[in-house]
Amino acid sequence: MAGANEDLTQWHACLRDRKMLSQKTYARFFNVNKNNYCYGLEHHQMYGTDRHSHGGDHLGVSAFVQHYFEEDICIIILSNNEAMNQYRLGNAVSDILHGVEVGVPGKPEEFFMGENKLKQYCGTYFKDKIQVELIHGKLYFTRFAGNLHIEIYPVDEGKFVRRHSDQIHPYNIHENEAGQMTFFGYAKEEDAKK
Repeated sequence: MAGANEDLTQWHACLRDRKMLSQKTYARFFNVNKNNYCYGLEHHQMYGTDRHSHGGDHLGVSAFVQHYFEEDICIIILSNNEAMNQYRLGNAVSDILHGVEVGVPGKPEEFFMGENKLKQYCGTYFKDKIQVELIHGKLYFTRFAGNLHIEIYPVDEGKFVRRHSDQIHPYNIHENEAGQMTFFGYAKEEDAKK
């Protein structure tokens, strides 16, 4: 990942110094449009200065980059493990650098649920994208046609968190008004066909 870090550091310098591209291009790039979004970066006021950031995850990798150009700070989080919360980690690093006290990561207590109950949550919610499986007594949020398995555990009825992540807001897997089990707003395929 050293190459990616070096590339992103050079990109930070390109955006900070505004010397490589035309001023018209920079003006367009940093122009804020809908929902604080510029071209490829989100813009927010943080710690009394401008923060430009962007992140995401796909097919088992995750990334989050924050730029504080006035302070010449660039925070780069790259991982080949999509189970992590790159936003929480990146924001914690940013808080520390800006003198904000950061709380210790928490792990919600597991809510006991037998295998028969766990099986009720299993199924395909979005073909080749969102599936819940019970494997060797453990529940997994499976993505990308079975290429990524993220272990989740119950913290309450219909509420689940990732096993190896500091997750603040649990996933909700619950019945909608039509009695269909839903996850991320998608009805379980078996329920949707009823």
